[in-house]
Order: sequence, then structure tokens, then C-alpha cells
Amino acid sequence: MWQRIQTVWLVLAFAAMIAFLFLPIGIFATPQGNWIMYNWSTRPLIGVGTVMNHWGLFVLALIIALLSLYIVFLYKKRKLQMRLTMLGMLLTVGYLVYYTVEAAKLTNTLQASYGFKFALALPIITIILLFMARRAIRKDEVLVRMSNRLR
Repeated sequence: MWQRIQTVWLVLAFAAMIAFLFLPIGIFATPQGNWIMYNWSTRPLIGVGTVMNHWGLFVLALIIALLSLYIVFLYKKRKLQMRLTMLGMLLTVGYLVYYTVEAAKLTNTLQASYGFKFALALPIITIILLFMARRAIRKDEVLVRMSNRLR
């Protein structure tokens, strides 16, 4: 299991999404002060204000992380691994779309300008890692099929 390169890609995707869960992903600048956006809520950077929750982002990012880890243990079922890896990529793209909608709503609500944080690059890196894992899984599947043909 651990000697396969796709395991490395999947574990790195898991680690990237777990780190992403707890890092700030955006900042809103208003005349009254700055607001910082995490996966689970948006709150004022300094002072007290109304906290806006978006648990959907947190849950979706957690599902993507756990799916990446689960796929590692399906090493005997390569076809299922490939399908679930594709599902992980689609969920990550869906996360980015959902995030864009949430950020646009908050920009309008707060009448603020929006700035990205570095952590927002982690889902994009996760998509690349999942793509590389899927490609390696497919190579393994082709190799197994070719060896079965030779017998």
C-alpha cells in the first residue's frame, strides 16, 4: 500500500485539506474594520461583531479530506479508487463554487472589498494531487490487466 505513489498523492491531498480547514481563507475590508473568513464562520478581526456561520463550507472540506484518506485504503479496488478520486475532484470544484457564492454574498452584505488568503490555494493543490493520484491508479490498473493477459 505505502510503496505506491498514489498513496503519497492521496495522503498529501488529505494533509492539504486538513490544514485548509483551520486556516483563514479570506479577508473583507470595510470602513468599520476588517472581517476574517474561515471555513466555518466570518468574524471581525478586531472587536466584537455578529459572527456569520457557513458550516456548509467546513463540512464539505472535511468530507473531501476524509474521502482522500479513505481512498488510500481501497488499494485492492482500483476501479472504485479511480471513481472516488474523480468524485473528490468534483467535490473540490463544487467547494470552490460554493465558496465563491458565499464570498460574493458576504461582500454584498458587508459592503466590503474582498482579499484572498494563501490557504485558498490548497483546494486547487488538492485537485492537482487527486488528478495525479488518479493517473497513477490508472497506470496500476493497466499494468495489472496486461500481466493478466500474459498468463
